[in-house]
Amino acid sequence: MYHYILFYFNSFCPDEHFIINIIIISTKIICIGQQIKQKYCSAQAYLMLILSVVLICIFCLVILVNTHKPICNIMDLQDPSSNIVQQWISEKGNLGVVSKTYRLTDNSLLGSWAIQVTINVSSIFSSIMCHKYLYSVVGWRPVRGLFPALRPVLLIYFLFSMLFKAKRPSTVNKSVNIINAEYNLEFIQKPTVLRPSLNFTTYLKISFYDGQPLSEEEIGRNVTFSISQSLFSNSWRAFQMTESVQIQNIQSEIPKNGIIKLEFPLDINITSLTIKANFSEMHFIMNLSLHIYNILPILNIFFLVLPFYVFNQVNLSWSNKHVQPSNAVSLQVNVTEPNSFVGILVVDKSAKLLGDANDLSEDMVSVHFQVLSNEVFHATDKNLPESPSTETKPIRSNFPETWIWNVTYTGASTTVNLDVVAPDTITSWIASAFVMSENLGLGLTSFSEELVVFQSFFISLNLPYSVIRGEELVLDVILFNYLNQSIEVMVTVTPSDDFQFVISLNDTTMLPNRQKVYIPSQEGAAAKFPVRPIKLGVIPITVHAAFSKSSDTVIEKILVKAEGIQQSFSQSILLSSAGGQQQNVIKVLNFTLPSDTVQDSASAFVTVVGDIMGPSISGLEYLIQMPCGCGEQNMIMFAPNIYVIQYLMNTKQVNQDIYNNAIRFMTQGYQGELRYQRVDGSFSAFGDSDSSGSTWLSAFVLKCFLQARPFIFIDPMVLEKTTAWLVKQQNFNGAFNEPGRVIHTELQGGHNGPITLTAYVLINVYKMEILSAVSYLENRYLEGISDNYTLSILTYALSLAKSHNASNALIELNRRADKRGGSMFWSSPPIGQAGWWQPRSSDIELAAYALLSHYTQVKITEGALVMKWLSQQRNHLGGYSSTQDTVIALQALSQFAANYSSSNTSLNVSVDIAGTEEPIMFRINSENLLVLYIIFITSEVNIFFNIKSQVASRRRRDADLNEAFELDVNVFDSLGDIDHLHLNICTRFIENQYTNKTGMAMMEVGLLSGFMVDQDAIPTDNLIKKVEVDFQKVNIYLDSLNTLMICLKIPQRRMFSTASSQDATVVVYDYYEPGK
Repeated sequence: MYHYILFYFNSFCPDEHFIINIIIISTKIICIGQQIKQKYCSAQAYLMLILSVVLICIFCLVILVNTHKPICNIMDLQDPSSNIVQQWISEKGNLGVVSKTYRLTDNSLLGSWAIQVTINVSSIFSSIMCHKYLYSVVGWRPVRGLFPALRPVLLIYFLFSMLFKAKRPSTVNKSVNIINAEYNLEFIQKPTVLRPSLNFTTYLKISFYDGQPLSEEEIGRNVTFSISQSLFSNSWRAFQMTESVQIQNIQSEIPKNGIIKLEFPLDINITSLTIKANFSEMHFIMNLSLHIYNILPILNIFFLVLPFYVFNQVNLSWSNKHVQPSNAVSLQVNVTEPNSFVGILVVDKSAKLLGDANDLSEDMVSVHFQVLSNEVFHATDKNLPESPSTETKPIRSNFPETWIWNVTYTGASTTVNLDVVAPDTITSWIASAFVMSENLGLGLTSFSEELVVFQSFFISLNLPYSVIRGEELVLDVILFNYLNQSIEVMVTVTPSDDFQFVISLNDTTMLPNRQKVYIPSQEGAAAKFPVRPIKLGVIPITVHAAFSKSSDTVIEKILVKAEGIQQSFSQSILLSSAGGQQQNVIKVLNFTLPSDTVQDSASAFVTVVGDIMGPSISGLEYLIQMPCGCGEQNMIMFAPNIYVIQYLMNTKQVNQDIYNNAIRFMTQGYQGELRYQRVDGSFSAFGDSDSSGSTWLSAFVLKCFLQARPFIFIDPMVLEKTTAWLVKQQNFNGAFNEPGRVIHTELQGGHNGPITLTAYVLINVYKMEILSAVSYLENRYLEGISDNYTLSILTYALSLAKSHNASNALIELNRRADKRGGSMFWSSPPIGQAGWWQPRSSDIELAAYALLSHYTQVKITEGALVMKWLSQQRNHLGGYSSTQDTVIALQALSQFAANYSSSNTSLNVSVDIAGTEEPIMFRINSENLLVLYIIFITSEVNIFFNIKSQVASRRRRDADLNEAFELDVNVFDSLGDIDHLHLNICTRFIENQYTNKTGMAMMEVGLLSGFMVDQDAIPTDNLIKKVEVDFQKVNIYLDSLNTLMICLKIPQRRMFSTASSQDATVVVYDYYEPGK
């Protein structure tokens, strides 16, 4: 018996969901050459669909399966690098339909993804495509405008020219027929089957393009036939045949009737036939192939027609064929048999412009059943092992915008009604469905039902994502008139306290918020209203357009930002009741706003949470306010979730919502991280675009993937390949080599580089028992370690390895610590951090490694002092300065607090805010430990504010004494072109006594309101590793900066009309020391 699974997928896009439904159809083949019997039973079903992206179809031909047993043993979803990103095991379904959801991330790997389905021992692959594509206006109405194009033109003949002089309007019409070719070639009376070893006969008819017979000039000329017969070899194994091609050329004269008879013998081993006719630079091709194979005692192969019938029926009908946007409409579904399983899909008709439609139909199903008989074999049945079909199906490409995907069970009824509201999109929606039932099996809609969502008159607003307060914006109102008459429309923008109308001194004819617009029939027009937003935040803009017969109203929102540069400041305190004794603890927080704070830009709030991990658990999705677009930074979406789940499980506080969110973030993080795995199994900051893999990053990723295995699926092959690569990086003395770039500043090194790298690898893969690495670190420790960061990471590595030197190393580390205010921490010399309120990222990591060492060595008292300091350095989001310090610190806090914190918390917290009459009271106990309470206040406690720079944007900005970079920005534009400009940005690192270069550096380039940058306009190279366009900002990832000045050119183009533009900013910083 054979198992066949035929997959057909449309393309899908990053950051979308898709649903997988597998339908299994069982077919019993009694005897080749006789009638094929098809059965549809309760355990056999079919189909696959994509939620809000695309319809996916899966057809499986398998042996009958018992309803109560799993349909598929294993389903694997693989990315373009063949990594398994999700696996489903032993799935059951409703009437055989299995439905699964998987979310794609923003940066999913583009290319050919695959789903592998294994049933018993048979595995079948199918491909799907992940593309990026641009959304645009798509419809059936003509687009008016000029499009310049250059095409070669063949001048066949010149018609005439006319010159008119008239004093009155005149109209002249003349038609010219354009044809593709002078002659028409057509094969007639062509056979529908091939009979090996017999003659093949067909006829070629030649005429003029209009069907008229040929003239005497053409009669007697030659036509050349090129005949290609594909043959298979008689020596093959397991149905893995090899093919060859036999080519024959025949010339024939054209008779008087223009019909040429072509006859020739077919080879006994033929599998397909192609005939190409050539006449006067015209070509016509006919393709034929066999439709069935037969293995019989006598070696005769014959053709047999195998009809495919679908007996089950499902019909769709809309309550109205035409509706306006947002109107209610009903879709009725009628099936033949009660207790049926129905899948309904409604997609935008415009999706067909991106590829062939993928709606299910009887033709589609019948074609795929015929595929099973398209191979031709001429052989005996002696010693032939059974083997599944290996035919490769083409990848189908489609990107539908889905409105409805509904999977429902009809119950005792044969009718289902879906009451829905039509979307606001002006388009046509196409509905299709399938049905599975107990007795009739599979049924499909014979034709799709179309719903037209349209209104003859409507408006649209063209707005930028954001503007800055004080700027002037042209509110662009686009009006469409698809009536059969021209109209005059009154357009009104509703006045608001959020913005002002900019009034021209020369225009006194009309109110500033109203305009009359004339719109010709079947055309569009525009009205423009200059406005000046005056309120910060998201403001709504309402536009109303009306004439005597119709009207339309649209409300759009735009973000108004404050001037200047956003800054944030936060303070955290840890309140505890020591020893369970009642006591009063009073803490006072003070903060004063800088003198150059932008008016109305400051906001403040106080948060209270009962659990030490509470701030980080609440902020899991956004722990830091930094770009996260490289292989290490992506792990901020992955690693913290592991420690949160472990912490909640160890403290018996598992909350299902928190758990589900953490699993979702881990799944997305895993999928995104595979983008940075190289072919050799290693990981690097930018994957295969880097020159080599990174030992540091590979070890970090390997550790996190291993820790996540209890919670999500991790492909074992990913772990094996990374482990194998890491082992090869170890030197004979036990130290680890770094062939790639270390983008982490503190791990780069100097003379301590090999020590910190080896310790880092050992920390992450200590269970591999790399004894030589332990010996290497012990020897380096005995030689003496002067650097605190190196000592801290070495101490933790020796602690994990249970080295006899670990205890002494921790004692030495604690001896070097600062102990103030009941806390213990380590400080590094400040480098370019004037006014920076947070400790250096390296200090956070140092304390985290120290806390992990205390935890591993069970040193509770001193560890609690480190935990207190570390918990108070978090930002308002629950993270720290960058990705690495956040990950290591949260690991340390979660492990230490889970074992040495009490769950019997009972605290009364009173927040007394200056200027308020009554304090705000909170009762914290074991029931609400994870609840994060937020109080928005007007006092200056936890502050966000904007600082307005006094430096003009086009002048060079000299670096302050404590700054780490020199930055020079020049703006170039043209007086004759207000829609284009480019920035020339030059920067370099300022050498200090500790280093002359950075780790990975970030350049954040703000865009002027109304302008945008095409991502492809900034090419990547050895310096520019990645470019991200993020609304009104461009993030440029730089491999490293040294003391040499480098310059970047960034072109910008105007997309929206603005005036009185406010300054945009350019910021450069060391990613792993953002204070620089």
